[in-house]
Amino acid sequence: MKKAVVGSALAGAVLFALVLPGSATAATVSPSPPVDRCYPTCPPTVDVNDTTPSAGETIIVSGNNWCPNSTVDIYLDVVDAAHYLGTAKADSSGHFSIAVTIPPNTPPGNHTIIAVGLAYNCQETKTRSRTITVMIHGHGGGNVPFPGGPGAGEGNLPFTGGNISVGVSILAALLLVGAASLLLGRRRETPTGETPAQE
Repeated sequence: MKKAVVGSALAGAVLFALVLPGSATAATVSPSPPVDRCYPTCPPTVDVNDTTPSAGETIIVSGNNWCPNSTVDIYLDVVDAAHYLGTAKADSSGHFSIAVTIPPNTPPGNHTIIAVGLAYNCQETKTRSRTITVMIHGHGGGNVPFPGGPGAGEGNLPFTGGNISVGVSILAALLLVGAASLLLGRRRETPTGETPAQE
């Protein structure tokens, strides 16, 4: 009886010794991290849906090839708190899109939309920019070029309806002056209160 027990114990020990190394090896093996399909051949990008907005208008800023599920900060002209426009969240493929508003006090002219965030490898901080031209908002609801800007003449302001109004006012004033002068001339030619002479 004792021999049978001892034999079973030895067989179990041998089996445990054979199985244990394989189990330990399987437990320590981990899957290799996925290979970046874009890095380093695809740098991050930034773009806008409107390159000629006016101050106070909202535009869409978008980008690709940023660190997946990371944040991208958007600025106007300068990377600081005073020029901060918003923070976008990149999706799992590194794409982001965000609506930002051009500050109402932005002067007309060329400006730069700046995006700051991690590159696709999620290790390097990258900065990308896109030039926009802030236009003058016209009274009719559209944007008109600022003097010297794209689409404008050599420093000439665009012609507006105000020029016509001024011309009509001057013409009306001249007509009134002419009519008054004519009326006074007729009164002087016809004396009043005199009796015709009798022979």
